[in-house]
Amino acid sequence: MKNILIKSIAIFLFLSFISISCKKEKTETPVPIVSELPILYQGCNLKEGKTVVIENQIGFDTVFNKNQISQITTLQNIDFSKYEILIGADVFTHGIYKLEHDFIKNINSEYIYTVKVYYDLTLPAGTFYYGIIVDKLPSNAIVDFVVKKLND
Repeated sequence: MKNILIKSIAIFLFLSFISISCKKEKTETPVPIVSELPILYQGCNLKEGKTVVIENQIGFDTVFNKNQISQITTLQNIDFSKYEILIGADVFTHGIYKLEHDFIKNINSEYIYTVKVYYDLTLPAGTFYYGIIVDKLPSNAIVDFVVKKLND
């Protein structure tokens, strides 16, 4: 009986060791952000809640108006053979004073773009636009946009 108990414990420990050593590798990897767009309140042709991945000049010209482009150096002379723009529109009931951007690659060609929106009750509210410029993504990439609203 004692031998059976010892063998059972040994087998349990062996299986535990194997399961610990075979843990899945982390499936999320950070992706570098080339540039962050400033908080925008006008100059974009996106409706609230919409997001878009801009892959070429035609898409760029559809989303941004020329006055906006001339005022923001980040939006000038983007080489769409190397870069893409991820942009979204949202509405906020309090004024925004800071955005934090995070971009990660999940499994295969799935990406998650998270923007943390920090707000202040004393600032005006309304529709705002957020975005980043990233290296060219694979043609089969799927980007999920996540907006987290935080009061700091």
